[in-house]
Amino acid sequence: MSLSIFTDDMIFIHPQIQQNNQKSVIQYLCSKMIEKGIVTEAYFDEVIAREKIHPTGLPTLPIASAVPHADPIGVNRTAIALAVLEQPVTFFAMDNPLKELNVSIVFLMSFIKGDQIAVLRWVSNVLGDQNTVRKIAQSTSAQSAFQAIEPFLHNK
Repeated sequence: MSLSIFTDDMIFIHPQIQQNNQKSVIQYLCSKMIEKGIVTEAYFDEVIAREKIHPTGLPTLPIASAVPHADPIGVNRTAIALAVLEQPVTFFAMDNPLKELNVSIVFLMSFIKGDQIAVLRWVSNVLGDQNTVRKIAQSTSAQSAFQAIEPFLHNK
């Protein structure tokens, strides 16, 4: 995974979100990506539309997570933004769209054509490690969350 795809300036610990819900979290992370020129405003609508059809909540342990993303419409470059939430929000489970999960870790991904599988695999590896998930959830700063994830940036 390229180090430039995931950087500590795209990690947000206990962000101040207007409403404590899925849409607001996605909107917050999209706005941060828009500020950096990673995506255009169209990407938010794409992510929300996809989330309704193909939910992205994961029952990761010990804390549930979500990996919202969409097709590369409105994407200028591949990147990942992370929010560690103080209060969980509801996402529907990827494997059971009727099951609600209380999610505290959200990885918003944008990818250009051809990067999707590598990015999803990388995030899956991070979220598959319970110790790393615990460290992310307990992070008090972007730097501490980045340090928890950094070993995965060097693995291919």
